[in-house]
Amino acid sequence: MLKWNLKAVVLSISVGTVFLLGVNAATETYAQTQPSATAAGRASPPRLLPPAPVQWQSVLDQIARVRASRKGPGTVVRLVASELDKTELPVILPREGIVDTIKAKLISFGDAYALDLPQKNGVHITMYGNRNFLQVAKGAISNRPAMRLKGVAEDIRVAQMEDGWTATFMRFGVVYSLDVSCDDPAAPECKSDGYLKKILTEFDDVGIGSKARAAAARFKPPGGLTKTPPDAARNDQKGAG
Repeated sequence: MLKWNLKAVVLSISVGTVFLLGVNAATETYAQTQPSATAAGRASPPRLLPPAPVQWQSVLDQIARVRASRKGPGTVVRLVASELDKTELPVILPREGIVDTIKAKLISFGDAYALDLPQKNGVHITMYGNRNFLQVAKGAISNRPAMRLKGVAEDIRVAQMEDGWTATFMRFGVVYSLDVSCDDPAAPECKSDGYLKKILTEFDDVGIGSKARAAAARFKPPGGLTKTPPDAARNDQKGAG
């Protein structure tokens, strides 16, 4: 799929500088800003901030809630273990149901990842996660208005792309973006943002691999972790794709 390959390239070259999300969604919405200028009066170039700390206690609490309510191991078993294990942030996954996860493919870059979920009839769903932020001059980025969506705890920002829709939000201290694109832009899934909003409510499962579990184990909040990193969240099988 050409679009997926292009987005993978954008993601790979942006790790260590800025996570572009294909449409600069995270940059526009979540880059931290500060007044900044060079001696000549021009705005200084953006500065990469340290990776954002993951809210590991919230991650473990969510894994426990989902595990108690779902039937079966979930989408995580479809992911290639080596890709999941090198991912240093929680991978947001859909519940089995509306979203077809048979061909799920995870590409990890450590502090960032892309999860491709091809659907029928030329519809493509892609979830991105990223811990990297840029510090840029105040006023250098746009700030799309946020909205609330029933079934989603976070504020989301929705924008139309050339061939679909994208929603950007923060969860567990991490920036995520969910894209829906269509080979035929007139397809029902892409004519409006309705399908995007519908499937976004399905993305409440979480997968973590060995690096993420190790980071969660090192996390020491006041009073200690209420739960230990669950081994059941690990995928020890070769996934599809």
